[in-house]
Amino acid sequence: MRAEEYAPYLDKFRRAGRGFTARCPAHDDGTPSLSLRDSDDGKKLLLHCHAGCTAQEIIEATGHTIKELFND
Repeated sequence: MRAEEYAPYLDKFRRAGRGFTARCPAHDDGTPSLSLRDSDDGKKLLLHCHAGCTAQEIIEATGHTIKELFND
């Protein structure tokens, strides 16, 4: 899954640099603390919650699986 495909599943997403920022779905996030972008080689979606949530917690909170972060 690419960042632009995943961003609409997130609240208050917006473009930022090479990717997006959004509210993290894994915790009560008042201010967007999630950064997401495609890896340089385009093979995976990179997620980083600045509050410390794991990629597993983030992806499961939107009803997806960790496998969906990887592009074949």
